[in-house]
Parts: sequence; structure tokens; C-alpha cells
Amino acid sequence: MSGVPAGWTDDKTTNDPQLKNPKNALVVRGGFRIFLLQLPWDAADTPLENEHQDGDNTDRVAQTFQYSRLIAIKSTGEIFRQNLGNQYLQLALVNGDLQARLAKDGAALTAAQSQIAAQASTIAAQKAKYAALKQQILGVGNAA
Repeated sequence: MSGVPAGWTDDKTTNDPQLKNPKNALVVRGGFRIFLLQLPWDAADTPLENEHQDGDNTDRVAQTFQYSRLIAIKSTGEIFRQNLGNQYLQLALVNGDLQARLAKDGAALTAAQSQIAAQASTIAAQKAKYAALKQQILGVGNAA
């Protein structure tokens, strides 16, 4: 057993023992607490959230930390640590792709807005011509 990370405390005074970190008030409890105590855990890898159901999957609970994420499968009791580097890289790649699409779509939108403005200008000019012609026709008809 590796023990409590440096600077953390293991509060066993209640029926629900909790590992408390020095950085924030979030705690590690239950199976995640036991799992963490068995690893050489980086003391700086503090919780960013408390344990919760993992999305819509009712068989999974998760807790995200500064550098990693713990996931537990309730039906099997399995707990595993997920390093976040690969997720970060995937998100960065998706973000880059979305930024490129946004730039392309933004350019297309700007071009479409320019076309709309040009058409609006043409329509306005044609309306002015129509109004002038109407005035000429009505003016000629009224004079007779």
C-alpha cells in the first residue's frame, strides 16, 4: 500500500472515510479512495470534481483530477485510471478541425453577406427607377 499523498489527509472519523487534498474542498471517497491509497499518487493530481455518475451510463462513476480521471464500473467493481493526455490531444485535434471549418464557413458567410448586400443595393436601385417611372407615368397622366 502506497499511502496518503504528501499534504493530503485521510479522514476516517465518519462512516464514509474521505481523502482530503490541500488545494480544494473536493474529496476522494469509497472505492476511489481505496484505489488511490494503493498507488504512488502524485500529490498535485488533486480532484477537480467529486465522484459522479459518468454521463448517461448508470453503470459507471467517475472523478476527474488535475492530470487523470478515475472510472469505476459498478457491475464488476473494476476501477481504472485514465490519463488525460490522449483525451487532451483528441480534443485539441477536434478543436483545430472546428476552427478551420469555422474559418472556411466564416469566409463563405462573408461572401454570402456581400452578395446579399449587392442584391439589396440592386433592388433598391430598381425600386428607385420604378418609383421614378411611376411618377413620370402618373405625372403625364395627371397633366392631360
